[in-house]
Amino acid sequence: MKKTFVILSYWGPPSNSMKNMKKDYGFGYFTPIDAENNLPAVLDRIRGMEPEASVIIVGVSNHKSYDIKAQKKAREISGLMKDKIDAKVFSYREMTRVRDLLTISGNGELTKYVEPGNPSQVKNLGLLAAEIAGAETIVLMDERNIIESKDFLDAAAGRIEKRLEDESIIYGVLGFTRGKRRAGFPDLGNCAWDEADAVKTLYAQTGGGVIAEGERIELGGCMMLHRKLFEKVPFDPFIESKEDIDYLISARMNGSGIAVCGDFLALLTDKGEEPGEYEKFRRDAASFIHMRKKIRTQKENPGEFTRVYITTLQPYPGKFLESGLLPKIRSTSAFLKSRDAASGEEGFSANAENILSKIESDYASDDDRFGKYDDFARDWRKLLNKVADFKDKVFG
Repeated sequence: MKKTFVILSYWGPPSNSMKNMKKDYGFGYFTPIDAENNLPAVLDRIRGMEPEASVIIVGVSNHKSYDIKAQKKAREISGLMKDKIDAKVFSYREMTRVRDLLTISGNGELTKYVEPGNPSQVKNLGLLAAEIAGAETIVLMDERNIIESKDFLDAAAGRIEKRLEDESIIYGVLGFTRGKRRAGFPDLGNCAWDEADAVKTLYAQTGGGVIAEGERIELGGCMMLHRKLFEKVPFDPFIESKEDIDYLISARMNGSGIAVCGDFLALLTDKGEEPGEYEKFRRDAASFIHMRKKIRTQKENPGEFTRVYITTLQPYPGKFLESGLLPKIRSTSAFLKSRDAASGEEGFSANAENILSKIESDYASDDDRFGKYDDFARDWRKLLNKVADFKDKVFG
């Protein structure tokens, strides 16, 4: 099975100019344009594991003024490997070409989807690039993540196109990422937000090994997807974080088998700027609310969908999608606020009430999340149908 590695490369302004600049796109992390990133190491690891594989580097910036510079950085890095690996860049120039081709062909209304935005939208750009390149099976990953071994890669590939007991066929594999515990982040195991324990349980149940002291395991960060899945199911652009987990739900809603595998593992490097602990909590809480609403409003939409139940998503993410989600968010917010006040640092406590008010308002609002996503997915399928013959015009 020939694989195409789709690597997402996020860039931002130089280190000394970030504080006073307003972001155009909200990425969870990025590499300052003047810093070294992990892309060379990722390309070298891929070459060692799969020398015949193709690579697509999706290079984006969180400030539009740095779009061309991000493209240049991606090309410089891939150029160093040009005689060793088949690598294409899908960045500012290629996206502009796709938008121009769509406009010329009378499909200008679809150009709005060929833009970076949040991590979900960037991953959709990766799927779009894979479709244009004619990829059959892709490994979708961030540049900070290195697949730990060829055995892990082969284990995931061995599950693609396997038929399950419910007659669905596995067209996707979702793995885990191993990394160091974040310095400064609170031990949320002491409160209701015991996410790490739920992930560890799922990791063990799906074939994962021992977690070393001082390390953390997260669900997501490496995925293997067959074109029969990504042509049909896009990432949900209405979600800020946990997009890989949400994709698992969306795929199952569309009747596609997607396996969670503890023996498909990536190593998270320390390179790249990350959001603070309070911003991460806010994004994650909002994302779980979105997933819960999408599951609940699925039953309100007619159509040939596979009903997904929270009970089938246990122990994770199901534990964070149950009816007790809002009390869990409230108690965790109080825990973080008290911890922050006790430490004498002004961070979460200064904004806790405002953050919690917005989260509770989102939780209480009566909106059709599944319907919104389904409308987007229809446009997505229309977009991919239009770009199938763009390959030579985009990557040529």
